[in-house]
Amino acid sequence: RLAEAGRTVLLLEAGGKDQPFNYQVPCFHGNATEDASMRLDHYVRHYMDEDRQEKDPKYLRERDAGRDGVYYPRARTLGGCTAHYAMIIIRPHDSDWQTISDATEDASWAPREMDKYFSRVEHWQHDSAPTAGHGKAAWLPTRFASIIRLGREAITHHDPSIGEIAGDALFAYPKFLPFHFWNRPYFPLTSRWRARVDPNDLRILKRHGTGVILVPMAIDQKGRRAGTRERIEAGKVTGRLEVRMHCHVTELVFDETDPLRVVGVRYLPGERLYRADRDPSVFGQAGPAQEVRAKREVIISAGAYITPQLLMLSGIGPREELQRPEINIPVRVDLPGVGKNLQDRYEVGIVAQAKQVFPLLARATFQCPPEDEKDGDEFFNEWRDKFTGLYATNGAVIGFLARSSVAENDEPDLFIFGVPGAFTGYYTDWSKEAVEPPHDKWTWLLLKAHARFRGQVTLRSNDPLDPPLVDFNYFERDQDGVLTRGAEKDLQAMREGVGIIKRLLRGEQHQLPLHPDCMEGVDLESDEGIDKFVQDRAWGHHASCTCKIGGDDDKDAVLDPSFRVRGVKGLRVVDASVFPRIPGFFVVMPIYMIAEKAADAILTDAN
Repeated sequence: RLAEAGRTVLLLEAGGKDQPFNYQVPCFHGNATEDASMRLDHYVRHYMDEDRQEKDPKYLRERDAGRDGVYYPRARTLGGCTAHYAMIIIRPHDSDWQTISDATEDASWAPREMDKYFSRVEHWQHDSAPTAGHGKAAWLPTRFASIIRLGREAITHHDPSIGEIAGDALFAYPKFLPFHFWNRPYFPLTSRWRARVDPNDLRILKRHGTGVILVPMAIDQKGRRAGTRERIEAGKVTGRLEVRMHCHVTELVFDETDPLRVVGVRYLPGERLYRADRDPSVFGQAGPAQEVRAKREVIISAGAYITPQLLMLSGIGPREELQRPEINIPVRVDLPGVGKNLQDRYEVGIVAQAKQVFPLLARATFQCPPEDEKDGDEFFNEWRDKFTGLYATNGAVIGFLARSSVAENDEPDLFIFGVPGAFTGYYTDWSKEAVEPPHDKWTWLLLKAHARFRGQVTLRSNDPLDPPLVDFNYFERDQDGVLTRGAEKDLQAMREGVGIIKRLLRGEQHQLPLHPDCMEGVDLESDEGIDKFVQDRAWGHHASCTCKIGGDDDKDAVLDPSFRVRGVKGLRVVDASVFPRIPGFFVVMPIYMIAEKAADAILTDAN
């Protein structure tokens, strides 16, 4: 966006631009999280208390392999985590923007002001009414999976079973979005039907709608994922955007005459320098340190873990953290909020077992062909030749928005969707096991929006190539070991969400039992069993909020409303870490929106 406005921009990327089939094929997004050419392996703590942490089977797998933490996939590649995200695009809640507007007394963050940035991002590929608020000509293609094509696939394979599961779920939980009979479009009927299941319709958002949805996904007309990388490549056409790969930034450079003005960065050239990988043998050797200076300003977009790490390595952060004896970094600006306020969602997967293998999936491998072969399975070949079929989707079949009894602002806080396969969270090699045959597994996933826990990112060492320590602080407890009020509310919401999924599993005609292996030892019949299941096995993958925007009176505010780092000049942060509260259900669209807003703010100041 800056380059298109006539500015000269240099982008430093620590990874490369590998484009394996795991990147290209939408249905392989799980494989992409562990693709050796793109992955960045963080291992994090949900609980610092070992007795609580070791109740999670995912953690035990890692500990037995000598790794300290639960696997948390990130990406070391151009485009960051949009190289492996599930391409789910959901408009954030109004309260997400109102929170920032209230904290900063800046009306430009008000919800209706932020709507324009959604339209500036989205290219909705279906018909819709103007009042639906969809973008029609922007850069991110979004659409629903083709139900007709998928239905044709099911008929071809004589497989009504997945459709029956979806239909049973709808009859078991017959809730519908508040789309009124007078709402447009009236015709064609297919467009009206889509509008009735569209969670991104602005009218539904304003009505705090709940009910059955189809899941919008960022997949282009050629059946390929769409995201940040594609936007960057389009921006390079201007000739004003230079992208340097394999450049790991290690610290900020300050003006020799003004110790509080950032004028550039230092970086190390080399591949796979950052020590975040399950396989230490892949770490590369760094070339001589380089320095590059900016004419106007430096913008950090390194994510919720590495952005605060880079600030602290440069002397910007909590004094007590920087002055730890093993860290010993001179304090340039004492900003207590750097690395604090870490947030994510709670998510759990409940895996059921179908009566038989899904005929549609019986011959699916969910893998790309070997390097020396052209053909894969029938679904890969269809994707390659026609850009259609099962592999041209993200796998999400049907979803529901729901509101728990402890939801805030009367907004839905539960997102439920169903996928074939077994997804019980992230652990090393999870992506292979999730799609292993027999293909008789079905997972209902539950996400809790606006979770109330607050964690922290701290330095492991003063070596910029060492990943930081990450503690999410799940289900917080007080000094007496009692759940805090916020943790109790989150647990209540998750309990209610699991209750909805139990209704979906019972169905109207076909009951799905829990899978005996994937759900071994899980009790969902009692509140105590559900609470244990959620606390022991929940996970997340939307880390955010570690350099929050806030008002002048907030000592923990790291940024002002224009994304400028407080206490220094010439430095901004624009990434998932800027939010004071984790937004909506899926964080990628809010990040795209704040990036568009940041471009406006930067250009306004430059002009």
